[in-house]
Amino acid sequence: LLSSVSTIYGIRVRRPIALDPQEPVMTIKTTYEKLQGAPVSVAVWSITQVVAPERAFILLPKQSAFPHGYVNMLPEQPKELKSDGRLLSLVRDPQKNTMIGSDGDTLFSVGQNSDLLIENKTPVLPGSKVEWPDHGLHSKIFTSGNDLKYMELEIFSPLSLLKPSHNISMESSYTLIPRTEHDPMREAKKVFASDLK
Repeated sequence: LLSSVSTIYGIRVRRPIALDPQEPVMTIKTTYEKLQGAPVSVAVWSITQVVAPERAFILLPKQSAFPHGYVNMLPEQPKELKSDGRLLSLVRDPQKNTMIGSDGDTLFSVGQNSDLLIENKTPVLPGSKVEWPDHGLHSKIFTSGNDLKYMELEIFSPLSLLKPSHNISMESSYTLIPRTEHDPMREAKKVFASDLK
C-alpha cells in the first residue's frame, strides 16, 4: 500500500503486507518516507481495531518506566483493570471511552474463539538513547463506550527527526491463535509462558 503525500508533514506511508504461507501470521512493515518540507519529529503509529474481546492484555517489560506499568490517557478509569506480574489487562466499558498507555511492545486480545497477538518487531538496542512519543509510550489500548463495541490496539516506533529523503520504519506481526482456555488470564499466561519465566 502506498499513500499520497501528506500536505501537512510532507510524508507518505508505504506498507508491504505479507502472509506466512504456513502459519496464521501477517507481517506489516510501515515506513514513513519524508519527501518534502521542513524537518519534523514523528513516530510510526499502527492502530488495529478489533471487535471487543473478552479481555485485552499488554505484556509489560521486566522493568516498566511507569509506577503501575501504565498511564491513564482519558478521564475515566478502564473497567476491570488488572495487573498480574507483567500482564496488564482490561475489558471494554460499554458506557465510557477509556484509554491506557504503556511501555509494553506486545498486545494480546482474547476473543470468543480465537486470540490475536500483536508484536512490535522493530529492534531497539537495550540501553540505546531513543525518545518515545507521549513521554515514553510504546503502546496504547482504547476501548469504545458506545454501540460500536470495539477496541483499538496501538503500537509505536521511537520518535525520529525526519528530513527530506529520510525515512523510518516499524515492523509488526499479527498472529491468530485458537483459544484453548476458558479463563482469559489463563489463556494469556499460556501464550506468554516463555516470557513470564
